[in-house]
Formats: sequence, structure tokens, C-alpha cells
Amino acid sequence: MATAAGEEPPDPAADGALIDVTDAGDDEGVGAPAHAAGSPSGADDGKAKGGGEGEGAAAVSDAWRERLFVGQKLDVLDETDSWCEAEVVELQGDLALIHFLYWSSKWDVKLHRRSPRLAPYRSRVYWEGGPLRLGQWLDVFDTHPKQRTWVQARIVDEREDAVKVHFKGWKPKWDEWLPRDDPRIKPWCSHTAVLKPYRPKARTYWRHHARARYVQNTDSRMHAYRRGLQRLGFALKPVDGDGNCLFRSVSHQVYGSDAHHAVVRAAAVRYMQAERDWFRPFVASDDAEFDEYLERMARNGEWGDDPEIQAMCEIYNRPAAIFAYDAAVGARCLRTFHEAGVAGARAPMRLSYYGGGHYDAIVSDADAAAYLTTRPGEHEERVLASLLARPPVARGVSEGKADDAAGMTDLQAALQASREQLDDFDQSLEAALQASLGTAPADMVADAMDGGGGAGGGGGG
Repeated sequence: MATAAGEEPPDPAADGALIDVTDAGDDEGVGAPAHAAGSPSGADDGKAKGGGEGEGAAAVSDAWRERLFVGQKLDVLDETDSWCEAEVVELQGDLALIHFLYWSSKWDVKLHRRSPRLAPYRSRVYWEGGPLRLGQWLDVFDTHPKQRTWVQARIVDEREDAVKVHFKGWKPKWDEWLPRDDPRIKPWCSHTAVLKPYRPKARTYWRHHARARYVQNTDSRMHAYRRGLQRLGFALKPVDGDGNCLFRSVSHQVYGSDAHHAVVRAAAVRYMQAERDWFRPFVASDDAEFDEYLERMARNGEWGDDPEIQAMCEIYNRPAAIFAYDAAVGARCLRTFHEAGVAGARAPMRLSYYGGGHYDAIVSDADAAAYLTTRPGEHEERVLASLLARPPVARGVSEGKADDAAGMTDLQAALQASREQLDDFDQSLEAALQASLGTAPADMVADAMDGGGGAGGGGGG
């Protein structure tokens, strides 16, 4: 981007992560696909748009829509009018589940096969050697001596021989005219992002398969796992496998007893409801589906998953270290949620995961120092009241606006960092365990069923 003599561009650190959703102010939202709740929905604020159906592209027969297939690549319009490379990953009648190639499966969206947001592959996005059009997103090499890096940019004006690009996260004064054949222009995300594979939600998988833990109490792996925990100074505290096991385990970590699992569950559900704009994309495609999800999650015996763990970490301001069996050392920490917690966070909650949705608590001699001493429910009510009194924590800082970042409270900044960490996980906890054990999901289900379900009976949670 061109600069005047002696003038320096703003700090690019204000850009934020590539997958952050921005607001509808100075810059268009181009990070995560805009079907994220709370992002702009294509509102026309005078900025360049991605083009309507038929605009800037030759008319194409709709026959291809009737022949959609899993694995088919498409151009898909997100709700900020940005055409993105995407893929059909599931088909159910006329509904197609769409995965954006450069974003995690959190942002997958269901669209009708006749949705105007679908277009043939490379008919709308820029590709090497293809036409440049108003509204397209690009990767552009920044030649400023202090930058010299690839930056995402959008075409905001054009003429016969050149296009004007606006650099994501930078003020309009840095906009630059580039020849249409300039080698600094490359397809969007080709140099600024990495492909994100489609990761089916574990919850979806287990709806269609028998749920059972596949590391059993009588299994030799369980004996090795207990010994591994013991070497780390921990011990296993089994809880009932009645569908409440995640909430029982967290209750034990928070109160020293699993008896308050209903209080913990209710708080998690209310918290997710209050922060629905951020939690919804993890589990639902729209608000109605999210409401149904929360209604189910509020019921006794409904098993929890990654989003509920994140919510409980935020409620109690404690990281959650998830341990699992490891063939080499017996036990290892598979994943930690909320590592970037708010200042003053207490010791981590330690949970044991066996797959199939079942959790136990992991205890140590030092746990009592972290227990809440207030009446069960009192802390939760105080956190929820405080939450409702402040603005919702947005997904990321508005890109290119350092003053917005500076204006965030320490609490908001810490929660944002924690949530960005969860966003970075390409796999659900279930998928991470499957990958760790090197076993296909179907094989693990078969092994679990053959084993009889283990402690707490068949089934998870």
C-alpha cells in the first residue's frame, strides 16, 4: 500500500485473527463467514458488494443445482456479500450442508439447493488468471518496507486496466490502484489462510450410533491410565454415567461434590443463552435450532459437550484440562479450555474423558483450595447478573480499529482470547480423542459395545 514520505501505516496487529467477524463499520466483515450470529447481514452501507445473481458473471443454467453431490466445490455468498470457496459436505433432500474451505466447521451452514447464495465453482470468486470484479476479495502483497507480507484486500473500484483495492484492517487512505495483471494479486486466502477440513460434530455422529465409552474399567488401558494419572499426582473420581456426568464432574471440581450438577447445568444453559451470538454457531444453524438445543440441554440427563465446557470455564473462571488415555505414558492432557482466562483464575478443573460422551472428575490433594465456599447457585447468579449488565462479548475486536481494542475491558479481552483459542480447535473433543487413539469412530463404537459399557453402564455422560 502506498505511503507518503515519512508516513507509516497503522499497526497491523490491530487486524485480529483471520477468522474474526468484524462489525459493519469502517471495514466489511470478511473473517469468519457472516452466517455467524451478530454479524452484518449484507446491509448496504455504500461499500462494494460481491454482486447479485447474474451480475458480473455469465448466465449459467440451473441444471447443476439438481445434480449437487457431496464433495462438490461451489462459490457461496456469505451474509456480508462476500463470495467464498466452499464445498458440499452433506445432502439431505433439497438441503445442502456447506463447508467454507478456509474456515472451521463451526461456520458450516445449511442452504437450499436453489439458494441464490450458491453458484458454480469459480464463477464468482477470483482465481488465478480469472476475471477481476468489483467486490471480490483477494490476497495482495504489501510492498511497504515495514510490512512486505500478504494482506487480504477487497476490490472497491475498477477501470478497464486496473482495480482499486482496500486492505482489510487499514483505513481507506491506504487504498491502492493495481494493474489487472499485477503479480501481487492472488486468490483470496491462498497466501493468508490455510485450508480447514470439514469436521463433523461429534454430537451429530452419536445421534446415529450407540453411545458407549470405549476405555472400560476392566480394560488394561484403564489400569495404565490410572497409573499414568497417579504419576502426575492425580486420581480418578468416577461419577454416575446418567447423562449428567460432565456436569457432575464439574460440580465435583467446583464444590467438592457432584451433587450440585443441576445447578451447574442450569447456569451453563443460561450463560449460553445470554451469550447466544457467540455460542450458537457451534451447535445450531439458526436461532430456532439453538433455542431447541438449549431446551434439550436444560433437561436432566442430556449430555454436554465442548461448548458447555467453555461456558462453565467462563462461569467459574477456571481452565478445564481434559485428560485421556495415552498408550505411551498412560495418561496425558488431551486439551485445555480457557487457558487464556481472566486474571485471578483459580486452578484448572481436571476432567477425564473416555469417548462416547462420558466424563469423570480427576482429583488431587490440593483441590480443596479451589472449591467455592458460597451456597451452590450463589456464585452462578452473581456471574449471570454481571453478564447481563454488560454488552455481549463480540467475536473479536473490530478489525483495524486500535481504539476499539484499547476500549475493551480486561474481562472482555480475556474472554475474547479464550474464545479465539476454542475457535482454533479444528476438531471437537471427541474427534481429537479419536485421532489420538488412531481408531475410526465406527471401530470404537463396536469395541465399546463389545465391552459392555463400563462404569455407569452403556452410553455416555
